[in-house]
Amino acid sequence: MRLSTREIVLAWLTMTVLLVGATYFFGRTKLDEWKQIEESREKISIEIAGNERLIGKHDYWKERFEKNISVLRTYPADLNVDAKILKEVTQIAQQNELRLVQLKPGNESVLGEIHELEIKCNDWTGELDACVKFLYDLQVQGANYKMRSITAKPTRDGSLKGTFTLDCAYTRVEAQPEPESTLEVTPVAGTP
Repeated sequence: MRLSTREIVLAWLTMTVLLVGATYFFGRTKLDEWKQIEESREKISIEIAGNERLIGKHDYWKERFEKNISVLRTYPADLNVDAKILKEVTQIAQQNELRLVQLKPGNESVLGEIHELEIKCNDWTGELDACVKFLYDLQVQGANYKMRSITAKPTRDGSLKGTFTLDCAYTRVEAQPEPESTLEVTPVAGTP
């Protein structure tokens, strides 16, 4: 049995179509996996490059951290600072003629060496100038205070009313134990 050229070409074409179809059918899932691997490889390489940049700037960030932490107030480890910080914030507000009605401290959180206290004011009132001066005075304090959020809306009398959340950062030091007194009693001459 002899095949004609036409039949051989058709057989080759049929085999080629079957091979391409089978490759597509069975290789499609692998192709999707390869695409996902390539995408994740690109994301990881971008993340690695970012981390290498951060590591390269380690000295810069360490210097900046040391500079900022030196500005923070330091309190003893056993002192409850809620009342003290609330008083400071209230004084800053009063100096700027801003009235704080409901000021509540949140929980203290610890981030390494830095302690942070969240203060929520659910009701403040004052003029726009007073609010701006209050925010400026908080900013002048350096890294001690950070306004997380603030809302303001006008009242009927033209002043502002709103709420804010303020983060107060500080450090704590362990109380140093007082050295024990080393008094030596020396006998006086002539006493038994």
